Amino acid sequence: MDIDLVGYLLRALDPDAEQRVEAHVQSHPEAQRQLELLRRALEPLAADSGDFNPPPGLAVRTLARVAEYRCRELTTIPIPVATVPVSRTPAIWRRPDLLVAAVLLVAIVGLGVPKVVQWQGESRRIECANNLRKFSVVLTSYSRLHHGEYPAITDEPTRNYAGLYLPILNEAGVAGEYVSTSCPANGPYRYDPTLLRNLAGLTPDELRERARQLGGCYAYTLGYRDAEGRHHPLRSDPTDPENNHIPLMADKPVREGEGAGARQLSVNHRGGQNVLYIGGHVRFCTAPRVGVKGDHIYLNDQHEPRAGRHRWDSVLGLGDDQP
Repeated sequence: MDIDLVGYLLRALDPDAEQRVEAHVQSHPEAQRQLELLRRALEPLAADSGDFNPPPGLAVRTLARVAEYRCRELTTIPIPVATVPVSRTPAIWRRPDLLVAAVLLVAIVGLGVPKVVQWQGESRRIECANNLRKFSVVLTSYSRLHHGEYPAITDEPTRNYAGLYLPILNEAGVAGEYVSTSCPANGPYRYDPTLLRNLAGLTPDELRERARQLGGCYAYTLGYRDAEGRHHPLRSDPTDPENNHIPLMADKPVREGEGAGARQLSVNHRGGQNVLYIGGHVRFCTAPRVGVKGDHIYLNDQHEPRAGRHRWDSVLGLGDDQP
């Protein structure tokens, strides 16, 4: 019936069919609605309505062309074999193509390389912080065996340089190959057990050089002196929460002579250093004044890389620094 409705609207039905459609539409409301929808859909064709006069002789020319085609002997056309054209000369990029490729390359390098460098730096800082946490375990084990005291850097030979804390830990049997004094940012660590041997037989200059090597990439606490000049090591004190915020180790600083500007940020990481505190936590700090109440972690209150002037004045020394 849909076809009959279209034919009815186009006046293409014979009289009998047209009467049947009219009768059907009058007795079926649904057919009336469908007819109205079809009428609206066909309205745009009204613009093309009207009489069309074909060019003179079109019918004759058409029949002649058909007859000519039917009477012509067709030649056999060979079936073409599909071949893949082989380029014998390399493709030449147009200048606009090269410009677009260059712009994309610059954008990728400009955006991607800094992100990769930033990610690598962050990864190395995290590895360094984890390495310092290993030291925290070892130092805590030592302090439990020595009434809460951490390895003391004193005025005595074989203990008078900051880097000699490692032989002290080794003698106590709590270090060995478990920890590394090489920051992961400076490449893989190679353990050299010979550095821990025959320290007593070295000359003062040799001992200082050995201590510098043993200190590696880290700085260790030089302890502090009381008002009478007596030297004291740092101690763990679970009853004093503030004691947990005293620095114990950190990435070593830049050495630039003596005085207030002598010790600045670490050379291991750009823009700061990882700091290990007595409480066992590690922080990445972007300034050297991160001790208790803003204390400088590499210089004492007299702006010297020596032992602190009191308990809260904790100074972390390079491997060949003395208290």
